Amino acid sequence: MAQNVNPTFVKTPNWGATQITTGTGSSGVVTIYTGAANGSKIPGFIGAGIGTTSAFDVQWGVSSGGTLFLHGTASIPAGAGSTSGVPGVNFFNVTNAVGLTADSDGNPFIFLASSAYTLQAKTPATSSTWAAGAAIHLIVPSVGDF
Repeated sequence: MAQNVNPTFVKTPNWGATQITTGTGSSGVVTIYTGAANGSKIPGFIGAGIGTTSAFDVQWGVSSGGTLFLHGTASIPAGAGSTSGVPGVNFFNVTNAVGLTADSDGNPFIFLASSAYTLQAKTPATSSTWAAGAAIHLIVPSVGDF
């Protein structure tokens, strides 16, 4: 088998975002990003609580063939990313995501091999814990599609 010795570069820079709301329901899965045909590298994943009055756990991972394979769970504090002094949550930090692959600069990332793979998330919180109009924003601010 011949080895590919040609470098591969990002073809299209991209981004993705979605939100979890009371309409999502307890454990309703949302898709944050679907991989490109030739794969996608996701080097960052952040969460913010908009109008939240309590902390929420967000479970996240990669889905393939209809199965969500959890990579980790992060707690989104009340007002995270939308209130002064309460930063958004980095899902790719070493506390929330143990053992992610690191690039040549030492930064963790997720690779979606093709459009058959998606980055997804859910929260086990019930609607009774949600403030009116509250949402959790989930953002991948820079994606490299190949």
